[in-house]
Amino acid sequence: MASATEAPTITPLFFPATTFSRIEPDLYLQRHLEQGLRPQGSARGFHDFLRVSTYSPSPGRCTLHAGNESGSGVIISAGTVVSVTRTRGAAGIYPNVEILRGGFGSAPSTEEMVLSQRCRELLAAVFPADDPVFRVGYVDADDNAAASLLGEDADSVEDEEDKWLAFTVHVQVLSRNGPPFDHVWRAVITALGSILPVRFRVYDEETDGDLSPEAIENRFVVAASDTDEKARHFPAARLKHLHSSTFGVASITAASDSAAVPTEARTELLADIEGEIEETCLTSTVHVVRDETHLYGVSVNVVDAGRDLFVRTTSGGLQINRKQIAEALALAKR
Repeated sequence: MASATEAPTITPLFFPATTFSRIEPDLYLQRHLEQGLRPQGSARGFHDFLRVSTYSPSPGRCTLHAGNESGSGVIISAGTVVSVTRTRGAAGIYPNVEILRGGFGSAPSTEEMVLSQRCRELLAAVFPADDPVFRVGYVDADDNAAASLLGEDADSVEDEEDKWLAFTVHVQVLSRNGPPFDHVWRAVITALGSILPVRFRVYDEETDGDLSPEAIENRFVVAASDTDEKARHFPAARLKHLHSSTFGVASITAASDSAAVPTEARTELLADIEGEIEETCLTSTVHVVRDETHLYGVSVNVVDAGRDLFVRTTSGGLQINRKQIAEALALAKR
């Protein structure tokens, strides 16, 4: 008598979230996005930005923290050095981004060089090399409040003695939880906004005869006056609402009860990419830099998509960025 063959027993496998995210990161991300959630475990919506707090301990310095209140997230420190150059083309703002990774004295990585160059190009769009902010100003020997710009008086100052300011911003990314550019940008403009540009006055042999040669820069010495202190600040008004926003482009397929019924995917923009899963899976990105009146830069990187998706993602990024600036302006007026 033949015995009946027993059916094999199928035992489902259950993985912890950390293991599942490592095995199938794309599927892990898709499951969260279908439910309107982000895989990092935060309550942020798709268009919500990270909470950012900044602290300026001294002029030209800034410490930035972006993330939740438990202390994790992005921590960035920025410090500014001001030097004087004789070459007009050398005037400008030169950021140097360093991502701390345990080694010292090593050559900059590709990511660090890309971040530094991108930040430099955008700052040059906001402040061109011939911008008056880079002119070394001077005041008369009696230190009156009416400061002139170097080179405007051809009788007293020769054109070849023009001097221009070069701002070097050293940025250290102490920790990161996603693409750091937006927070690097915020730290740089916050540090610049607290700078007191150097003021100069014309060298006078009678009053400045006791100065050492090292203290004299050709015919100009540092003016030690505190008059018109507010006007000496870097033009922070041009930096105040200058926002950099990076969005990840996600394709979300709605869940269906029947596998035979095709579902149409929709495109969503995720503000402030956070966590390893989002950074790895969201290969298409949109980056926007603008203030309330000017658009300074748009960078779109769309992988395996056509023109329609390119237009939709660019338009969506601009709209969300514009809303972000409007909310910042509303908070500033309170």
